[in-house]
Amino acid sequence: RHAPLGAWLRQCAALPARASCREEATCDAAASMVQQLHLRGGGKDINGKEINGKDMHNWVMKQATTQVGNEMLQREVVKAYEHKIKVEMEKKLMQAAHHVEQQVEKQIKHMDDMSSSELEKLRDKRLKQLKKDHSRKKRWESKGRGGYDVLTETEFFEMVHKHSRIVVHFFRDATERCKILDRHLKDIAQRHLETLFIRIDVEKSAFLAARLDIKVLPCVKVIKQGEVIKTLSGFEEFGARDDFRTVDLVMCLARCRILQPPESTGLPGIDDSNGNISSEDVDDCYDDGGR
Repeated sequence: RHAPLGAWLRQCAALPARASCREEATCDAAASMVQQLHLRGGGKDINGKEINGKDMHNWVMKQATTQVGNEMLQREVVKAYEHKIKVEMEKKLMQAAHHVEQQVEKQIKHMDDMSSSELEKLRDKRLKQLKKDHSRKKRWESKGRGGYDVLTETEFFEMVHKHSRIVVHFFRDATERCKILDRHLKDIAQRHLETLFIRIDVEKSAFLAARLDIKVLPCVKVIKQGEVIKTLSGFEEFGARDDFRTVDLVMCLARCRILQPPESTGLPGIDDSNGNISSEDVDDCYDDGGR
């Protein structure tokens, strides 16, 4: 029944190597259609109408050509859309670079126009700020900031009374995800001295774990002014993925206003009567690829 089609397909297979992509794609599509006709008994079009052997060749070619044409048109549309997106992105990047360049030139011009007395005042102001930052850092370090220590229940309650902002990781040594979170929190603790970061072993602090309703590990409790304002159970906050970035956790805590956010985010800073660290310093901490 399909003998003429078989001969025609053999002719398609014998096309010269330089045949166009469209011809090759049409032959492939036609072969696929003929195979489907064989599988369902053949001899019928999509409307169920019988097709005789004489018209089969023309029908298959028509259907295959239409299919290939639609596929090629779709690819061209996608290609054009991707090119348009690329052009727009390059345009936006150029505009952003031009804006930054203008700002830098404006600052340079301003400094060039400043008198020696104005430069001296600017230098003194900067030195005072550096001394203030250094003094604040030493004060925070003397209170245990910058570390990431394991505390007992008694020590935990003492810290809650001494510090206004605390991030507590309730962990268990046998839980692998707790180790992943430890690496991120240890890094953040060293960079953000404005907040105290501590660890609590749930197996040695059953009373505290029950009181704070710790059911899923790892668990992070964000405490501000003695009250829990945020709970992070597992990695649900980060799409339940183990490979989330440190900066993702930083942004999560910054939205709670428990630590100073990078200036580029536009998030509000923390309210601390004892002073804050500079947002620019936080930006510099994450110039290594968003780690």
